[in-house]
Amino acid sequence: MRLCALFVAATCLVGLCVLTSPQAQAQKDGKKKDEGPNPNFKWEEVTSKEFGFTANFPGKPKEKSTKNKAGEETLHTWTAGFARNLVTYKVRVTSVYYRTPEEIKRNKEATIKGWEKEFNIKSKKEIKLGDDPGLEIEGWAFIEGKTRAELKARSYWVNGRRYTVRVFGPKSGLSDPADIAKFLDSFKLVGEEEKKK
Repeated sequence: MRLCALFVAATCLVGLCVLTSPQAQAQKDGKKKDEGPNPNFKWEEVTSKEFGFTANFPGKPKEKSTKNKAGEETLHTWTAGFARNLVTYKVRVTSVYYRTPEEIKRNKEATIKGWEKEFNIKSKKEIKLGDDPGLEIEGWAFIEGKTRAELKARSYWVNGRRYTVRVFGPKSGLSDPADIAKFLDSFKLVGEEEKKK
């Protein structure tokens, strides 16, 4: 009788552990397990005729526009994220309306200061997109107060706009470096923006 009672108690305890395991709780809550460092995403080419660019995203990005105090739409972003959105692939278009070399230089300096406030910069270098000036930055920052995340970003000043292409996320969540390069290198001007050059 005693052995029977012990067996029943042990069975209940095992059942309780199974039911309250993280995997079981996640299923109970309807939550999906994190996709991990190499999710099975499908590359998707995104082209904006309005803003004159094309880029290949790891999955379908979400588009968002932000207005300034005057009610003008000045910031537009396309973001694809995974691993609880700690990893993001992003294209951002800012209507800065800076065209002369002096104006671009000032905005470039302001951009660097902005990055330095948000990230610990490891390297920065001048680049080009065709004949247009650009800047590549690599850095890192802590997210959620404890997780170190890596940044690789490129900004280009073209026809009064600043285009920024960036990948940001913890190393454990980032996909293969070749995927990051594929995304950054896929950015190109198309349509009217290409003709204006």
